[in-house]
Amino acid sequence: MSAQRGRATRKEVHAPTTVHSGESAYDVELRDISDTGAAIEFEFTPSSQTSFDIGHSVELDVTDSDRQSGRVIRHYGGGFAMTFDNPRSDQSGSGPD
Repeated sequence: MSAQRGRATRKEVHAPTTVHSGESAYDVELRDISDTGAAIEFEFTPSSQTSFDIGHSVELDVTDSDRQSGRVIRHYGGGFAMTFDNPRSDQSGSGPD
């Protein structure tokens, strides 16, 4: 009785960008992105760890004119994954150049 969930197609990006958490901004690398979320490479430090706790709200600068808000959903070696509050509708060019 397990329901299968569809997984959004991810686009590899590997581009520098910024993640905002509260009043702080962090330089990160956008690893990949889909219409529902993104994987971000980031080296956690003791001072930044609480900014990226699971469930914490963050904003990702996808492009200069596109900032996506969402929540941290998991940590992985070298970064974290986030889900967007509002799914993106256009994946063409869906990452920084």
